[in-house]
Amino acid sequence: MLEIIQSTTAIIAIIIAICTLRQSAKQIEQSTRPYISIYARNINMGTPYKILVIKNNGNSSAKINYLKSDYNLEELSYVPGMKPFSRISESSFAPNQSQKCYILPPKSKDITINFEISYKSTSNKTYTEHTSIRLDAEKENTYTRYNSKNNDMKYLICSIQQLAEDNL
Repeated sequence: MLEIIQSTTAIIAIIIAICTLRQSAKQIEQSTRPYISIYARNINMGTPYKILVIKNNGNSSAKINYLKSDYNLEELSYVPGMKPFSRISESSFAPNQSQKCYILPPKSKDITINFEISYKSTSNKTYTEHTSIRLDAEKENTYTRYNSKNNDMKYLICSIQQLAEDNL
């Protein structure tokens, strides 16, 4: 009878240890994996611009498999015939690395772009993220900029203001 209790206790201890190891492995993976995000930024260095950004906010490198959107990004390009991020597939992103693209203001209002990006971690695990970006989301937010007839001074002060806002 004592042997059965000891065997049962040992089996339960092994099962608990295995479950704990699996949970630890998942937590380690979540804390060290890449996180590729896509977002829009507004910058104003005297003239306002909108930028699309793709950035690895994670803690390990990622290799992009593909990027899809439900909007023709070529319509937002400053260069006719060029589609932003069209050659991003197979690109590697180190932690905190990003690619940016200035975009034109959209011709119509209320444009929401839905993105799907697939990428692979250094351990060959594939992740897919879905992101929606509303291009006019910050339209009614107000901020001030220094205005001067001296363009050099204006650009310098506006640049410093932009840097200060980025650090908020």
